Amino acid sequence: MDTNQIDEYLNHIVDPTFSDFAKNPHSFRYAYLACVAVFHSVDRAAYPHDPRDLAKKWGEESRDFALIEEVAQHFKHGTRRWVIKAKAKDPNALLVTNALGLDGNLENLRLYNLYFLLRDAIHFIRNKTKSPE
Repeated sequence: MDTNQIDEYLNHIVDPTFSDFAKNPHSFRYAYLACVAVFHSVDRAAYPHDPRDLAKKWGEESRDFALIEEVAQHFKHGTRRWVIKAKAKDPNALLVTNALGLDGNLENLRLYNLYFLLRDAIHFIRNKTKSPE
C-alpha cells in the first residue's frame, strides 16, 4: 500500500467532504458524497490490487465501514444487500439499521446517526492505513 496515496486521498478528499456534510447535516447530497468518498478510500488503500478483497475484509472488521459501504451503494444503486443478508442470518442483530433508516426508503435515512458512522469509519481507515513508525 502506498501510504502517501491514501493519506493524500484522506486529507484532500475524505476530510473536506466529511466536513461539508458536518456543516450541512440535513443534506442527503452531502451525506451521499461523504459515504462515497469514505467507501472509496479502499480503492487507494488497495492499489494496485483489486479493492474488492480489501473492502470485504474491512467490512468484516468494522461494522461502521460496512454500513458506510451499504449507504453508498444504496444511494448509487438502490440496493441494501448487506442489510438484507445480515438480517436473514439474525434479524435482531442489526438494530442499527433501523436507527439509520436503512430498512425503508431513502427519505427514511437518519443523517444524524450517519455522521457518527462516517466519523468512526474514517478513524478505522486511518488506523488501518497508517504507516508503521
